[in-house]
Amino acid sequence: MAITKRIIVLFLVLFVLIQFSDIWVDASSSVPIEKKTPVITAKSAIVMEMESGKILYAKEAFDPLYPASMTKLLTAILLIEHTRPDDLITVSQNAARQPKSKLGLRKGETITAKQALQALLIRSSNDVATAIAEHIAGSEAAFSALMNKRCMELGLRQVYFVTPNGLHDIDHKISAHNMACIMRYAFHYPEIREAIATKSFLYKNRTLYNTNRLLGYKTPEGVILGGKTGFTFSAGYCLVEVMETPDHTHRISVVMGTPNKMRMYRDTLTLLSYPFKETHS
Repeated sequence: MAITKRIIVLFLVLFVLIQFSDIWVDASSSVPIEKKTPVITAKSAIVMEMESGKILYAKEAFDPLYPASMTKLLTAILLIEHTRPDDLITVSQNAARQPKSKLGLRKGETITAKQALQALLIRSSNDVATAIAEHIAGSEAAFSALMNKRCMELGLRQVYFVTPNGLHDIDHKISAHNMACIMRYAFHYPEIREAIATKSFLYKNRTLYNTNRLLGYKTPEGVILGGKTGFTFSAGYCLVEVMETPDHTHRISVVMGTPNKMRMYRDTLTLLSYPFKETHS
């Protein structure tokens, strides 16, 4: 009996060592120690160094998937490139009828481009995204063409945007890698950096809060500066984030197709807490 117990204890010790240690190698070996890669539930994910564009981690990162409201990052880019902050955007019946999440705009109501950017990136307002599209291009279809043209100009391939807000369309798809590239470009705009880092804003005596619950969160590797959430039943839960490291470099993470909100945040924290040292191959 004593021998049996000793065998069981030895087995448990070995099991724990295997589960929580790196791969063991001889100390004199020239083979580098291989660390465990992060374990996540997302269908697709990526971690990219913003400054260099190096990929630190990738999981099915080049497969086009539904991005949901992460789409609004590209809509925000086009808003900044085609308007001035004090330009007035008039809301159409089509924009007012968009489903939640929304600002609750009515037909004929006006909103400034600056307010539209805040509502778009902080509150993820679908009605505002449609109003922006119609203001810039005249229709959602024309704005879709503009979105895809801009992606081509940025060197992105296998991207196709149909809606300005990310509401489901079977053809509306982008990869995690290309989504990271869009965030990398968007972050050059101070207006976007400010908006995604804002926890709340006041609109007509209403305080509206950021949909991103990781804003300002500190990980062992840095501080999360901001990002963009996304959800539809077809897309699952999606999130793109930017983190600043202690040496003032930045990492972009994207998770797509997570099964619930908790997993979306947990996967993101797993990726942004991991001490990546080398480019993922």
